[in-house]
Amino acid sequence: MRKRGEDIPYFINTMIDKFNIMYGKNVVLSDDALEFLKIYPYKGNIKELECCMEKIISVSSKSIITKSDILLTSSMIGDEEQQKEYKNIFISGKTLEELEKEAILNALIKTNYNQTEAAKRLGITLRQIGYKIKKYELI
Repeated sequence: MRKRGEDIPYFINTMIDKFNIMYGKNVVLSDDALEFLKIYPYKGNIKELECCMEKIISVSSKSIITKSDILLTSSMIGDEEQQKEYKNIFISGKTLEELEKEAILNALIKTNYNQTEAAKRLGITLRQIGYKIKKYELI
């Protein structure tokens, strides 16, 4: 996959079409999500990308998937420390909003409710985490 990086958008779009049909959805990726998937250093093969895309589409309740959604619903979080932190989020049977709330609360707890640090861990801005904390009434 790393050697064929220019083909990744084609693979992603093909998989989106496949899983949209399979799950009866009409999901698209935001520009930041596509860029993230294009630069991710895949350790596996195309199956790794396919599993990630299926997981993202199957649990999504939104029509546009963002980079934050990918981080919340996949093991492709970046460094090993972040992967360990989010492995305990159980996905099955939860909506994307429930996963997001759980991930934000988890990040806040791990950072002693330091919103700046929690936002960095989640890959979102301070303004975004502030909005989501109010939305989910976490503080």
